[in-house]
Amino acid sequence: MANLLPMYPGIANSYQTELSAAITAAVTTIPLQSVAVTILPDGPNIAVIGTDETAETIHYTGKSGNTLTGVTRGYNGTTARSWALGSRVARMFTAADWDSARQNIETLNTMQSEAAAFQTTLKRGLNSINASQSSQAEFVVQGRSLVNLLGKTGNFELDTNSDGVANGFEATLNGATASLESTNVKYGTKAQKITANVGDTSTLREIRSSNLPFDANKYYLALVDVVTDGSSQANLLMNNGSANLGNVITSTSKAIYKKWQQVTAATNGAFKIMNFNNIGVTGWVQFDGARIFEVTAADYAKIDVDPDWTGEKLAEKYPYVDSVQHLQGGAVRTLDSQNIHYANFPVLVGNLDRTIVDTYDSAKGVVTRKWKTGVSLDGSYPWTASSSGTGFKAIGLANSGGYFGDRLRGVTNVPYCKMFDGRIIRLGGTSSAGDLISISWWQHLTGNDFYLSLFNADTGWADGVSPSANAIKAAMNGWKATANNGTTYTSWVSILTGAAPATNTEAYCSANKAAGWTAWATLDYMIAQSFEETVIGDKGAIALKSGGNQVELLDGFIVREKIATPYLSSGSYYSNMSAQPSTKFKNRVKVISAVYKNGILDTRWVFGNYVSESDIALSGMMFMSISAANYDPAAEYNVTYQVLDNYLYTSSMIETTIIYQSTLGSSVSKNVQDITDLKTHNGVQDWKLLLDEAYAANTRYDLNAHVGSRGSAHGVATTTEAGFQSAPDKVKLDGIATGAGSADSATDTVIGTRTIDDTVVAATGADTPTRLWSKLAYMIKSITGKAFWWNLPATTLEAASLHIAATTGIHGAVSTATASRMMQRDVNSRSQVADPVAAQDIATKNYVDITIPCVVGSYTGNAAATRDITLPFTPRLVSVLNNGNGFYQPSNVLLWASTTKNGHDNSNNLTLSVGANKFVVRMTGSTGNANINGELYEYIAYR
Repeated sequence: MANLLPMYPGIANSYQTELSAAITAAVTTIPLQSVAVTILPDGPNIAVIGTDETAETIHYTGKSGNTLTGVTRGYNGTTARSWALGSRVARMFTAADWDSARQNIETLNTMQSEAAAFQTTLKRGLNSINASQSSQAEFVVQGRSLVNLLGKTGNFELDTNSDGVANGFEATLNGATASLESTNVKYGTKAQKITANVGDTSTLREIRSSNLPFDANKYYLALVDVVTDGSSQANLLMNNGSANLGNVITSTSKAIYKKWQQVTAATNGAFKIMNFNNIGVTGWVQFDGARIFEVTAADYAKIDVDPDWTGEKLAEKYPYVDSVQHLQGGAVRTLDSQNIHYANFPVLVGNLDRTIVDTYDSAKGVVTRKWKTGVSLDGSYPWTASSSGTGFKAIGLANSGGYFGDRLRGVTNVPYCKMFDGRIIRLGGTSSAGDLISISWWQHLTGNDFYLSLFNADTGWADGVSPSANAIKAAMNGWKATANNGTTYTSWVSILTGAAPATNTEAYCSANKAAGWTAWATLDYMIAQSFEETVIGDKGAIALKSGGNQVELLDGFIVREKIATPYLSSGSYYSNMSAQPSTKFKNRVKVISAVYKNGILDTRWVFGNYVSESDIALSGMMFMSISAANYDPAAEYNVTYQVLDNYLYTSSMIETTIIYQSTLGSSVSKNVQDITDLKTHNGVQDWKLLLDEAYAANTRYDLNAHVGSRGSAHGVATTTEAGFQSAPDKVKLDGIATGAGSADSATDTVIGTRTIDDTVVAATGADTPTRLWSKLAYMIKSITGKAFWWNLPATTLEAASLHIAATTGIHGAVSTATASRMMQRDVNSRSQVADPVAAQDIATKNYVDITIPCVVGSYTGNAAATRDITLPFTPRLVSVLNNGNGFYQPSNVLLWASTTKNGHDNSNNLTLSVGANKFVVRMTGSTGNANINGELYEYIAYR
C-alpha cells in the first residue's frame, strides 16, 4: 500500500521577509530579517526565494533565531542559485504543494477501492449482513467459560435412593409427590417433577440444594428451565444465607431466573424450586437445568434492562452446563444455501469478565493462548500434607509450575477447578474448609505453591490421623481409606465403585489408579506468558454473497468426526442408529450438516429425524443413510454435526466480530494476499518435503555404504563401543545352542557335573555356583552332626519337632514308681516313687506317716458339743493346748489323752478321747473352753 506524501501548512496572504546577507547556491542555512511565525511557519516546511521565473523553492527543517536551518536547496525541481542581500523570501503556494495534494488524493482513492474492509458484530442466533460485494469473510472468536456453582447436580439425572428427589437435593413435600421424569426433558435424559395432590397439608412443596457458598461483593444469577401442566405454578426462590430473595413464579413453560448482589459472605445459601399451587389444587411442574453463575457487574446491570439480556435471550447466554465448560465448536452458518460454513477451533477459555481470553483469528488460523486446560490433579504429583481442620485436610505442591508446565498467573484471575463428581472447587483459604484451592502467587519465578483441601467424607481420612505422602497419592488415585490404626491408614476401596484394590496396601494404592478413575480434579488456569498456537486440520471458511446474507452464529459443532461402519438394512447403510449402538456418533446429535468421503463432500447421504423420546435419548435428533450402491466400504467417511447436549461440550457464544470486503478491489486484494499466504505455506511445505527427502537420501547413502557409528564401513563392535560383528564373534555365536538363555535352557548337559566340598565354611557374599553348593553342604553336615553331608541324620526335623512338642510318653515316662523310667504326672497331677533309703532320697507319704513320731497342728473352735480332729494315724497320746489359758496342769496343757485313758479338765466339763486316725473333743458341761467359737487351739499327736 502506497504512503501519503507530507503536506505543509501555508500562511494567509503570503507575507514576505528579506535575506539579511547574500548567500551562495551551496549554503544550507538562510539568514533572514525576520522569521516570525506569521511570516514563515515552523519547520519542516517550504519557502520561496525570489518573485519571478528565476525563483527557488527551498525546504527547511527548523529555525534558529532569524535563520532557517536544515535547508534543502533547489527543492521540487527548481534551481539553487546565489542571492543578493535583500532578496525577498515568502511562504507561497508552490508546485510542491499542488503535487503532494494531487498525489495524495489519488493514493487515497486507490486505498479506498483496494482495502475497503467492513467489520461488524455477529450476535448469537440469526444476523443480517448486506454485502455490496461477494467476499470471503474472516472472524475473531474470543473464549468464554461458564462455571455452574451447582456442579452437575442441577441436571437432575440420578436418584440413587429412589425417593423421587435427585441426588444433591433434599425435599419438604407436605404430601406432594417428587419424581424424576424422562419426558419434557431439555438437558440429559431426566428432569425433576413435583406433583401437588389433594391431600397436601401445605403449599410448601420444596426441593432445595442447601449450604451453598456465596462470596461478598459479588453478583450472581440463578436460572432453571420450567415445564408446567399449563396451570400449575412453578416457583424459584433463592436464599443468600441470611434471607429469602423473593419468589419468581410462572405457570408458563420457560426459563425463570433471579439475580442478586451478595453483600456479605455466606456458606449456607440455598437454591429452592417449588410447586406453588394452593392447597387442594392438583397439578405438576417440572424443572431442568438448574444453574447458578457468578456474573460481572456490567452483565448484572444489563439483566432485565437490555432486551438482549432478558428472558430466553438471557437463558441462551447462560445455558445449563455441567460444572465448567469452555467455548468450542463454534460455527457461522449462512441460511440461503445448503452448505454450512463453520469454524473449527480448539477449546477457548475466558475469565469471568472476558478480559483475559483465548482468541481465535480465522484469517491467520491461529489461537492466541492465554489459558492452560485439563491439568489432571492425580497421584502422579509429589503431594505433601499441609494443614487440617474438622472434617477436612489440605495438601500442597511446592513450585507447581515445575509440574504443571507453566507458571500460574495473578491472584485476581481465578482458575477453574472441577472435581471428579462435578463439584466446583473454589479459590479460598484451604485451612478453612474442604473443596477449596489456594495459590501462593509470589513464591517462585517458575511456579506457584498450590494447595487443595479435601473433605474427609471423600477421602476416608480421620481428623486425628495425618495422611502420609503415599496415603495422599492413594486418595488422588481414587482410593478411599476405610481403616486406620491411629497412626496410618490400613485399608482402601474405590471412591467410584466401593471395590477393594487388587492388593489392599498403601504402596499399591499410591502407585495404581482405581478402575475408571482419571483424577481427583482437573485444573484450568491462566498462564503467565501467552503464546500463539496454529490450528491444524480443517478450519473451515466463510463466504458472503453480494446483497443480503442471513448469517447464524452457533456453537457446539463437531467437525469431521470419523464414523464407524454403518449398519446395512434393506439395501441401505444407516449411521447413528439408536438400535445399533456400534453406529452411534460420539455425541447425541442436534443437526447433521455434512458428510465427507475421503475428505470430499458427499451429498448422496440422506438425513432423517427421530421423533420418539427413546430414540432421542440414545442418539439425538437425527440419523443418516445412503444406498448400498453409493457406499464404498473401503473409503473413510467423516461427519460434521451440532451436538444436542451442549452442556456437556461447550459454553455459549455471545458474539463474534466478522470482517469482510465491500469492494471488488478489496476482495481482489484480500484474495491476492490469501493466495500469497497459501503459496508461502505450500512453499514451506515443499521445502520441508525436499528436506525430508534429502534426509532420507542421505540415510540411504549411509546404509548403502554401511557406515557405522565410528565412521568406517563394517566397524567391528568392541566391549565399549557399538559396531558390526566380527568373524570370531560369529563363530562363538554359532556355538551357542538353539534356545540358550530361554526358559528351561539350562539343562543338565549344559550345566555339567560338579564336585561338592563340604569342608568349605559357609560365609556371606556372592560366590560361584559350585562354592555356594559346597557352603550349603557344610551347613547340612553341621546341622546333622554326621561326618559327611550326604549321611542321613539319626532323626528328622519333623520327628524332633514332634518330640519337642509332646507332653506325654516322652522317653517312656510313667507316673508309677518304676525303675529306670522317667517320671511324669498322672491325671491328678501326682507321681509315685519308692520309699527312701538314703538321706537324699525323696520321702513318700507312707514313709512320712510311719516314721515321724508326732504331728503338730491346730484347729479353730466352732462351739460344737463334739468335735473330731482328723489325723494321718491313730495317736498314742494327744495334748491340746490353749495359749490364752494357763490354769491347767501341767502348765498351759488344756487336755491330754491316750489310747488307754481319756483326758478331761479340772472341772470335768471337757473330755478328750482318742479314736482311729483322730482325736475327739467333747464338751460335757456348759463352761468348757476346749472348742470355743473362733478360739485357736494347738495340738501335738504322738504316733
